[in-house]
Amino acid sequence: MPSKHAALARKAQQLADALTALEAQGEAASSFAPHPDTDALLNRRGVTREQLNYAVPETLDLKNRLNAYNLDNGSPGQGNIVAAVLDAFLRAEGYPPDLDTAKTP
Repeated sequence: MPSKHAALARKAQQLADALTALEAQGEAASSFAPHPDTDALLNRRGVTREQLNYAVPETLDLKNRLNAYNLDNGSPGQGNIVAAVLDAFLRAEGYPPDLDTAKTP
């Protein structure tokens, strides 16, 4: 019955791979941290803010998911989360902010 054992071994490997992927995903999601310069800016009082409006797919349910995150993790502020995520994406794509010209009082 080597084929039965081989099939079980393949299934076991698939399960192990799936668990490894889930662990990696969990670690990546829980280890998100904004860039230190962005974090310092977001935590400063008196930072001038502007409204950022974009149409996003309703199916993603972003507002409700963001509210649930805030309830589970304390409220860092929805604007701060959006700013940190967009900043991380733009930095990764090669578009860092020029914080020297964006001085706040």
